[in-house]
Amino acid sequence: LCEAGSFSVGNAASCSLCPAGTFSGSSGSGECSKCPAGTYVSESGAKGCHNCDLNFALKRRIGMAHCDLCPDSGSTFGTDKCYRKIRMKCDPSFDECEKTIDNDVNTYGVTIHILHAPAGTQEYRSHWQYTLDQVANKVKGFIVWPRKYYDVSSSRNLQITLYDSYKQELTRCYIHTDFVHPYSMHECAASNVKYMKINHSYDERDRREVSLAEFALYAG
Repeated sequence: LCEAGSFSVGNAASCSLCPAGTFSGSSGSGECSKCPAGTYVSESGAKGCHNCDLNFALKRRIGMAHCDLCPDSGSTFGTDKCYRKIRMKCDPSFDECEKTIDNDVNTYGVTIHILHAPAGTQEYRSHWQYTLDQVANKVKGFIVWPRKYYDVSSSRNLQITLYDSYKQELTRCYIHTDFVHPYSMHECAASNVKYMKINHSYDERDRREVSLAEFALYAG
């Protein structure tokens, strides 16, 4: 009998490995099964398939050798469509802000609560402020990748404020980031967004700083 991960056709004496995108979970198989939608396997001879992260991949096609990822680092937000990741820049630009949008979860930026900042600290260093490359008509929400190692002085409660082209406030969203999961996803719907600001929640004044590895905003 052919072992799991392989198959033979008819009474063939030789066994063949299941090709990428397929698997055989038991011995004696005459054919391989295609990976179900939302799963994949890139190697041959697989006994099973791996789950895709469906917050970033679509669940539409079977027999996939790789996850059907949203283009340009987009996110599904758990739906059957992709939301695009919005390009933005720090405004003003400084190193601790740039690290939050450098597409590297191993770097992180830190802001100090204005109440705990040393004398002479520029006010803008108490938050991160961003300008979107273009107006986002239908913002869906955002994903936050927290700093990997917890610092007791860091706040996990953040305030996200979205503004229009005239810097008029559109909405505020409050989030709690945890250090158990690699990222947290939050809906924060708004239209005609041009600017964004991240800072401590005001009820977290006892926390000295905020640390973030990466932040991304998404729109339909």
